[in-house]
Amino acid sequence: RADGSRRTTDDANSLQAVQFASVGVDGAVWEHPASLWPGQAESPKVQLVPSDILLVWALDGIRGDSPGQILQDAAQDLAFANTLTAAAWLFTLCVGFFALDRAARKLRGEVQPASWMSFTALTMLLAALCGTLAGEYNYQVNMLPYLDVAMLQTYLNVDPVNARGEHLMDAGRIVFTKASHLDIKHSMGFMDTDVWCVAPVTTLDLDGNSTVPAVVDFWAIGKNCCAGSAGGDFRCGSWSDRFAHGGLRLLDEAERPFYRLAVQQAEAAFKLQVLHPIFLHWMPEPVEEVEAYRKGGHRFFQIAVMSYFCFQFTLVFAAVFFVNKVAQW
Repeated sequence: RADGSRRTTDDANSLQAVQFASVGVDGAVWEHPASLWPGQAESPKVQLVPSDILLVWALDGIRGDSPGQILQDAAQDLAFANTLTAAAWLFTLCVGFFALDRAARKLRGEVQPASWMSFTALTMLLAALCGTLAGEYNYQVNMLPYLDVAMLQTYLNVDPVNARGEHLMDAGRIVFTKASHLDIKHSMGFMDTDVWCVAPVTTLDLDGNSTVPAVVDFWAIGKNCCAGSAGGDFRCGSWSDRFAHGGLRLLDEAERPFYRLAVQQAEAAFKLQVLHPIFLHWMPEPVEEVEAYRKGGHRFFQIAVMSYFCFQFTLVFAAVFFVNKVAQW
């Protein structure tokens, strides 16, 4: 939908979504379900295979683009990062091969001139391992949460009473009107191994719905922050912040069924109507929260590079000092 329009439907029991073509570059795949059924407001996912810490630097150009552009940039940047990683590991293995060959010749009694080959091979292998592990950690902790939400849409000034979940199925960040709030009195929790808590986002008083049930599609969520099925004691996220009017979309599909069960309990207990629920982590600034992940990834990259530079410099200094001492003996 290049024009940005939102598609509506009169048949609430069969909502067919456009099936996006898969786009894949070296492990990067855009997945969108062929059909979206009521009550299952699925979100697009990206599967990226992180290679090393260079991915963070490569993704530096992703800022405020459309979801499709972000996906395209991420795929291209990932391919570039994987190419650099493969080249770095290939070069490291080549240096290691020459170092092993040199050591083998020395063991056979051949005279070998003094060389830093073994030291170079070991430190390069250590650098490659540290870079790969640090890049994987940075991707999982910072860049993956950013990409998951950044490739979805951002909606501002949404009226939770008049808006419907089926119209915002591609939402990643939602900022509601200033009058919106959490109706703690009509919150509910589903008790399993954990307690899955939900509270409706609204601008109205939801009491007195016996004649015409109010439609509530937007729910703030949290885990183990309410008493359970008694309801009325939601204490999740920024529930007490009067400046909180937005949230980040729940993207963990494994948790969605538990929150859906909590919503069903609230429907029955408070005579509410839920058509296409969207679950949100309630917070004051959802847009800035996502940007914090990206900035955190860049900061981690810079600190990691500088830290390893200092570590490598220390190793070289210690090696030179040791060689000079041995030569003096």
